[in-house]
Amino acid sequence: MEIVKFKNIGGIRSIDHLELIKGNVVIYSPNGTMKTSFSTGISKIQNGLDPSDVDRPGTAEFEINNGTEAVSSLADGPKLNALVISREEDEKYFTPSVVLAAAQGVPASFAMSDELKARYAKAQIKLDNLSHRAEDVLRFSFKAHSKIDPEKVAADWLGQDQTSIDLVCSLTKTDFDSSLKLPKSAKNVDFIAASKAPVIRLGKDPVFTKNVSSYVACVKKDFSEKGVFNTEFTVDGLQKIYDLAVQESFFDDTHKLQINGKIYGKTETEDLIIRAVKEIYGDSKNKDAFNESKEKLSKKNVSPLKDIIDTKPELLFEIQDYESFLHQLICLSITDFSVIEAIKTEYSALKSEIREIAKQSEEERPVWNETVALFNQRFFSNGFTAKLVNRDMVLLKKAPAIQLVMKRNGQPVSPALQGKLSTGEKDSLWILKIVFDIKKREIGGKPLNIILDDVADSFDYKNKYALIMYLRDLLRDSPHQIVVLTHSFDFFRTVLALGRDRISGLLAYKKEMQSLDSEVSLLSCTEGVYSTLVAVNGWKKSSDLKFGFAYLPVLRSLEQISKGTSSCPSVQTLDGLMHYDLATSHKTIEDMKNAFGATRFGCLYDSASGADALPCPFFSASNLPLLYFASLQKEAKRIRPNMPETDLPSKLVLALFIRMSCERMMVERVIGASLALPSNLTVYSRTLQKLAIEHRLVSEEEKEIIEESLLIGDSFAHMNSFLDAPLIDVGPEQLDFLFDFFDHLYPLSGDA
Repeated sequence: MEIVKFKNIGGIRSIDHLELIKGNVVIYSPNGTMKTSFSTGISKIQNGLDPSDVDRPGTAEFEINNGTEAVSSLADGPKLNALVISREEDEKYFTPSVVLAAAQGVPASFAMSDELKARYAKAQIKLDNLSHRAEDVLRFSFKAHSKIDPEKVAADWLGQDQTSIDLVCSLTKTDFDSSLKLPKSAKNVDFIAASKAPVIRLGKDPVFTKNVSSYVACVKKDFSEKGVFNTEFTVDGLQKIYDLAVQESFFDDTHKLQINGKIYGKTETEDLIIRAVKEIYGDSKNKDAFNESKEKLSKKNVSPLKDIIDTKPELLFEIQDYESFLHQLICLSITDFSVIEAIKTEYSALKSEIREIAKQSEEERPVWNETVALFNQRFFSNGFTAKLVNRDMVLLKKAPAIQLVMKRNGQPVSPALQGKLSTGEKDSLWILKIVFDIKKREIGGKPLNIILDDVADSFDYKNKYALIMYLRDLLRDSPHQIVVLTHSFDFFRTVLALGRDRISGLLAYKKEMQSLDSEVSLLSCTEGVYSTLVAVNGWKKSSDLKFGFAYLPVLRSLEQISKGTSSCPSVQTLDGLMHYDLATSHKTIEDMKNAFGATRFGCLYDSASGADALPCPFFSASNLPLLYFASLQKEAKRIRPNMPETDLPSKLVLALFIRMSCERMMVERVIGASLALPSNLTVYSRTLQKLAIEHRLVSEEEKEIIEESLLIGDSFAHMNSFLDAPLIDVGPEQLDFLFDFFDHLYPLSGDA
């Protein structure tokens, strides 16, 4: 991928030196410079979307050569064959919480390709909309129970995995038509009570439905001998009394029963029972059926069904097909069955779509298996390993997911243990996403343009280096082009360590610091850009005094390292040039030249003598008598206007002037208060600061100025940040503000 033109894309107005983005490259850029705009722009171009900034739609201009393919319009986008991996792009599909939810068995859409995740998300939205519509239908049917959850009703009735959509889709046109013919009393049936699981089980019991007609007929039939039987004294009750009397030889002693004022001996009682059974039940078989139904209805948890039978016998025919009867009760509240038909049609199409997603997801299984295996083998996982679960997707309830299991016993990591994972450990799971996306796209066989946007910012060092080793494998004999974008200078520099033959480094900076969008400058790390200290060697060969002041902090550090102490005279002399004391106002450039000459690293190599003995070119005869501090200020004043963001030597000069000016202000206040100046140059600045504040020698505003001056000045003076972050990222605006303050406080005299 060679980028010829890239204008008005996101926050990028244009990019200088686009030709540098060729082959494999890692680009370091401060916040708000180009990283997000570049990666998002490439992604949008590939997907045929306008990559222009939101406030300037339709202004994007681009021209990209991808092998033999030219991309200059949105219609050409797919020719890029780019894979953009970005946290911002993935945030709606992938977060640590999603992964951990999946690890706890909660449905999640993590273990899918981006394409399937997008389709999965759309299917989920459709499913949610259908659920809401189905729930509305059901709520209207049992509006007297407004707090009842339709999903729970559906699960209780149809089974655990069934939903309100399944319940609504089980309704038929026949149910709807039959509901129109139901007796009016059906509207008074409590649907929720009638659809309780025990009631449904009894209603669907084939023996009960067969016998219930006999039961109702028997309950309604009166015995011709009025007053003999009632609800308290039944034929069964008489039968029990008769059986007990026979067992106890009650009738042998000429004892008799008195029922409703009449006397019954053994023969008369037998005859009464026979006549009652025949008249009420018809025969003993019907009597048994009655008793069985009565026993089943006597249970408390089926009382809603008994209530329907006892109080609404006109519904007897309907309840003999109890499931259909419940469907008809729901349909009583529906005025237009086309609403149900629409839900059924859409649900059928959605299930087909989900089956296709599940099928394609299953086809990704080998790639996920490779991904999980690589993650477990290479990346640090703090006692847990990753495992692929939920491969069988059922209506989005069991989406493919990654589960975390403990290495020592293979058991899932509990939510409590997951809570102990650090943010970095959780974020390291994103490595799974990176590896899978690349492996999935590699299946196509075409070379990829892989854009990695901030892929390691929150990783710990173990996983950061593991990811770099993974990049090394990708770069080795790979047909792909890899562009790494990062805010982390540490990550940037470590990626560069893979070697110039594999990847080159670029730094990106805005030309206008105060703008939300601007032109961007790209600089190659092979052309004097300070990603390492090696480039500083060239400063000694310059004739510009600026490089002499800039080299001073470097020389001081090198001298201390070579001598093994900061107490030796050469280091003390160099320290004296970097701090302001009573002698500073009298020091000259010649003093600086002598201090440099007393060190090995402050001189140039002399081929004649074979030693470092030549003075650096920036010590010309014409500037030697000049006062040292005034020259430093004059040089800072000269270079400050239009100082490039990446001009480290200029920033060092400004920072040195700022720190020494800050010390000058404090020295004057301390001397004015008749206090002794500190003698230890190692803690000179901070000791002055402590004296000035403790003795109230400075204002509140000046306290802030001192703190910021020493913070920035010390970073440059000791090159402290060079091992962790680029000093060039200390913004010019901060240096400008502090320079203006001290330049105004100590204006240069005309003869300086």
